[in-house]
Amino acid sequence: MRFKGTATVLGAAALVAGLSAPVSASATILNVADQASASSVINIEMTNLPASFGSVVNIEQCWKNDTDPTFNAIVHCDQSTADNQTIVGGNATKAYTVFNGPDLNLGENGCGPLFAGAPQCWIRLSGDSGNANDEFYPIVYGAVAPPTTTTTTTTTVVPPAEVPEAPMGVLLPLTAAALIGGTVVVSRRRRSASAA
Repeated sequence: MRFKGTATVLGAAALVAGLSAPVSASATILNVADQASASSVINIEMTNLPASFGSVVNIEQCWKNDTDPTFNAIVHCDQSTADNQTIVGGNATKAYTVFNGPDLNLGENGCGPLFAGAPQCWIRLSGDSGNANDEFYPIVYGAVAPPTTTTTTTTTVVPPAEVPEAPMGVLLPLTAAALIGGTVVVSRRRRSASAA
């Protein structure tokens, strides 16, 4: 009986946990897209993706989102930007290239600061079950600092060759020869002076 009561409490806790509100998916765009460039790479970190998405999350860039009643993914999203990423444990991360200006298909529509009127660009995340579970996230364009380049100049300083004040290799033997020669001359003079 004791275990039955424990099982009932655990079963009720599991039921309450199962009925609690599902955790909503979220995506964070980790960097701004370059406002001055026609394309740039943004990094998208996605968490708590619903199981209804299946094993991959589909990603594409749109110039409208589903808050507009006329939204149609085929008409308002650039199909050439479609990409996907494998979902692992409800999470995924993707480096994704976005455009800024005319869409890449026909150039008739578009979004971002380089397009007339600068409409908002959106990242659309969807699963395998169609538009019912789409999620949209705004793309933020801003100034992106150009990559810094460092120029390293190496200057090699070669010290001048050592020049001795007097060439010791020449002076030393000459000095020795002069001393020996002087000694010979002095001793001959002494001999000739003592012989006379």
